[in-house]
Amino acid sequence: MKKILYPIILVLPVIVQLSCTKQEIEANFEDQEKMSIYDYIIANEEKYSSFLKILNRGGIDKTLEAYNPNGIGYTLFLPDNNAVDNFIEENDAFSSLDDLLNDSVYVRSLSRYHVVNAAIDANDFPFGARSFTLTTSAQSQTGSGCAQSSAPTPA
Repeated sequence: MKKILYPIILVLPVIVQLSCTKQEIEANFEDQEKMSIYDYIIANEEKYSSFLKILNRGGIDKTLEAYNPNGIGYTLFLPDNNAVDNFIEENDAFSSLDDLLNDSVYVRSLSRYHVVNAAIDANDFPFGARSFTLTTSAQSQTGSGCAQSSAPTPA
């Protein structure tokens, strides 16, 4: 019995080792898992360069480059260059992106205003952009989009 048991004990680890194969990842969303939010913005800088400057000046760029230590991820509501331009155009306090970037307190608040300290999937917004009316005691605002609301007022 020992003569049969020893060869099996020696051969079994070799068979187990050879049977393990590395699973290949197909080119789809799985290959995006290692990309941070900041990496995505850099890869698409031509579309998001204005907000990238806001994130850098606001000091939140390094946070978005890292992974959340709580393991719950981050979500960034990322406006493209047109949205930033429209914001500046409609805001009386700023006449240009450089003018906005010079207000460090406001840029710091604005950059953090767009970050949620949790991973939110697109499926969490099942109806997409919807119109809504936000009523406060002082004003009534109407807009569209799940994540749209009024930006913080400059100090």
